[in-house]
Amino acid sequence: MKKQLLVAAVIFAAVSAQASKARLNALGNSEHIVDIQEVFQQEPDQALNYEAATVEFGTSGNATTEAEGGFIRKMGDSAWSMYLGRSSTTFKALTDSLTGLAATNSGIAANADETAVLRSAHAQANPLQLTYAGKMSDISYGASLLYVGNKLEGFSATSGAETFSGKVDQDIMGLLLGANNGVWDVQLRQGIAGNMTTTGTAGLGSVGALATATKLEIESTGSTQLSGGYLMDTMYFYGSYNMSSATAAASNAGGTKTINNDITSNTLTLGVVNSHKKDGVDFFYGASAVVSNGESDDKVNSSKTKTESTIVPLIVGVEAEVSSWMTLRGSLTQPLSLLSTSSRKVGAAASSGESLSDSTVTALGAGFKWGKANIDAVISTGTDGNFGVDSGGDILGQASVTYNF
Repeated sequence: MKKQLLVAAVIFAAVSAQASKARLNALGNSEHIVDIQEVFQQEPDQALNYEAATVEFGTSGNATTEAEGGFIRKMGDSAWSMYLGRSSTTFKALTDSLTGLAATNSGIAANADETAVLRSAHAQANPLQLTYAGKMSDISYGASLLYVGNKLEGFSATSGAETFSGKVDQDIMGLLLGANNGVWDVQLRQGIAGNMTTTGTAGLGSVGALATATKLEIESTGSTQLSGGYLMDTMYFYGSYNMSSATAAASNAGGTKTINNDITSNTLTLGVVNSHKKDGVDFFYGASAVVSNGESDDKVNSSKTKTESTIVPLIVGVEAEVSSWMTLRGSLTQPLSLLSTSSRKVGAAASSGESLSDSTVTALGAGFKWGKANIDAVISTGTDGNFGVDSGGDILGQASVTYNF
């Protein structure tokens, strides 16, 4: 949700505006940050602001540090791009939710090993994303199409005592539209198709409902997100509304369903970030409110699970050019517990409400410039302050290269 005026402001402040997911993650993914990655993640209209090639180093199937890359080329007042390796984040969130532990989040897995194996099977293979952007008067517009289509024969995955062998069919397609005039911006993310069918030669699991199931189909029956923002002086106001629905059905060799879940979810996000730029330094802070509710209808066991949550995240960060060739950046995010709650109700049971556990996250990163190339790296992320090794943190665990033509 970034705009041309903000692009110009960042350039004039001499802070790199053409970087990477490593830069975004080091800055807590603050909504006001302008970056080439926004072209592929949220704002295809921003392709007009870049002509570059970028590569993200990572592991295939991991949405945070995924191996991916592509390029953007300009043609007069228009631009087009091809990007490889970036999975659909909305469909990944759906499959992660449905393959989670049944005891904790209304998923279908009976233990952590089953969850790990199913998520390996549902990792999106070889995604392709094409983008086109143009300009009409003072309005920039863009459209992006994502497609994942595979028939993976002989797939196998192992986690602990759990092993899966079989085939996986993937069919995912989504459309992303965006427009901005330098002050306001608006985006529409629409799922067109979303289906994964997993067929096991010896079953999908060893315990629970998956023990006798040989086929699992996860299908997105609806996925729409409308978002936008408005720039007012140093403050950026933003919001989004996300609606989704899906089904998860598992059956045994005789065709009898052992799992038949329908899920729906709605999420409303409203927030503001205040950014102060001077002498190559961007200091920012902000807050948002994320209100969500969801329902899972287990038709096999005639049980419904309802969840509701209100999260109020706070963010503080800084990005500073310390020399002509190096930029340092860091951020801190934390939900405000006094205003954050969550509840879960299973069947006719009373809701279990609770505040949030400790969720303070710090991040530190650096960017290096050599001519037309930018190299970015996350130096450390974590939740308890042990440099680089705590809670999934990893020194230089994420890096990327962007070359500006």
